[in-house]
Amino acid sequence: MIEFPFVAKPSARYGILHIPIAKIDVATEQGFETVSFLIDSGADLTVVSLALGARIGWKLSERDTSLQLAGMTGESDFVERELEMIIGTQRVRARVAWAQNPDVTDVLGRLDVFDHFQIEFRQNERRTIFRLAKRKRKKQRKS
Repeated sequence: MIEFPFVAKPSARYGILHIPIAKIDVATEQGFETVSFLIDSGADLTVVSLALGARIGWKLSERDTSLQLAGMTGESDFVERELEMIIGTQRVRARVAWAQNPDVTDVLGRLDVFDHFQIEFRQNERRTIFRLAKRKRKKQRKS
């Protein structure tokens, strides 16, 4: 089990907001780097910011296809990549969207990530809990 405390963020309109943030170790060219990701159960994909992608060592190539990602703040260009990360003790490889807009933040989404965990958002306690999920057993066919 790993717990991530919410982070207090001032808001001009709403006062102090408490945001679910996970500190995750991400594979870069220099080894692993701890990065703060917004935990977003409404996000299909994990989003990697332009700056983090550069630190990972990603570069655009002619083979990359630019796609559109729509979210709460509108649409943004991205390219698909695969990211290796460690959440607690669990090593995860996930398909991610590498944003090409410098204003996009790092977001931990569901695809390839959430299936590894039972995740609890405890708003009143201002923390998020990740527990390793029990592996689903494959159903055996009846003869």
